[in-house]
Amino acid sequence: MVTTYEAANIRQTPWSTSKKQGSYPADYTVLGICWADGGPISDNGVVRNDIWVSTGVENGVHSFFISAIYLKGDSLGGMPVGAQCP
Repeated sequence: MVTTYEAANIRQTPWSTSKKQGSYPADYTVLGICWADGGPISDNGVVRNDIWVSTGVENGVHSFFISAIYLKGDSLGGMPVGAQCP
């Protein structure tokens, strides 16, 4: 499980330019399936983080990504190191 610490956009792929699939409100807990390297984000005093967490699957592909910069926890958004998306 991962928890947002502020409202966060949900993206189709791990890039801020990909299709927006919605958003999660602050303090929202959702199942984190895996994490992936993607487009870097700089916000909230963090200079750069390129880790994104998938919270769903669409057409058999990991999707519904949230930048880890908006998740509580470490640079992986609280996900285990071994949970990288295939």
